[in-house]
Amino acid sequence: MKPAIAIISPNTLAAVGLSGLIQGMMPMASINIFRNYKEMSDEGDEQQYFHYFITASVLLENPKFFISHQHKTLLLVEGDSAGNIPAQFRKIDISVPHNELVKSLMRLEQSVHGAHREQPEPVRVAQSPLKQTALTPRETEVLRLLVLGKTNKEVAADLNVGLTTIITHRKNLTEKLNIKTLSGLTVFAVSRGIVKVEEI
Repeated sequence: MKPAIAIISPNTLAAVGLSGLIQGMMPMASINIFRNYKEMSDEGDEQQYFHYFITASVLLENPKFFISHQHKTLLLVEGDSAGNIPAQFRKIDISVPHNELVKSLMRLEQSVHGAHREQPEPVRVAQSPLKQTALTPRETEVLRLLVLGKTNKEVAADLNVGLTTIITHRKNLTEKLNIKTLSGLTVFAVSRGIVKVEEI
């Protein structure tokens, strides 16, 4: 079953943008967008969601539900408006640049799902339901350097290999992981302990 995420915001454009960002980072997620709480509850089982991304106005519409689900609720705030929000809610500032928003989402993923590890687990990804394939140490090293913001050319220089070798490793990574975006690779690397958010 795909993890379900609800984005509830009267600002459709912002909700669609956030949905695209989350989908790029977590392609396995099922994301539903609603303009208000009533629209979500009319849809059916509002309890099905792993996370609720909501605005302050949505919180005010139905505080009882979101206070009882505060561990799953993330408030979308803009800059200084975060000061008026109850402290028990986690907040994401949506007015920051794209890369900062991605970092905020990754920090959130770490805090919610406990991705901080001293020793990373061996990285294994499913190629098919019957077979598991581990990333090679070199692929893991290439992934780490890419996520840290290095270009293909810089990674090649750091590892003392040719540019085409790095391009091949990157292609193998995206095929093995079935993740096509750098944002998605970043989330994968952080969630597996290959890099820490603070390093990015």
